[in-house]
Amino acid sequence: MRNITALALSILLPIAAGATDLADKGAITPTLYSVRFKQTETDLLAAQAAKDVAAMERILSPLFEVRTQTGDIVTKADWLKRAPVDGVKPTHMVVYEVGPNAIAQFQLVKPGESGGVSVVDVWAQDSGGWRLRVRFESPIH
Repeated sequence: MRNITALALSILLPIAAGATDLADKGAITPTLYSVRFKQTETDLLAAQAAKDVAAMERILSPLFEVRTQTGDIVTKADWLKRAPVDGVKPTHMVVYEVGPNAIAQFQLVKPGESGGVSVVDVWAQDSGGWRLRVRFESPIH
């Protein structure tokens, strides 16, 4: 049994180490949720960059809003009008299952630049799949 465990570890550890870019070095191996929501967040960024309101509407909850560190609330209608920020990527993502919801914490940064935005997104499932219900944003200094 010990030899099988050692063999499995010798095969899996290099694979897990190579997969850390998916988990952004926040975990040894990416979870199903971290992979799913990193892709969904990337899809949302792409839809925002393309100004594809229909694609954003499929991802956002009808009740979507953004809350900032200063207490400001950005409505869905205002967020849909926001100018996209070119080149940002979600990094350092961690996703927690909380009952029927998922909470994703990550950073939106431009590769090679300092700063960015720390984000906490609350995702809820409905008949259309996972929808982004609320986003909390805070600048990274």
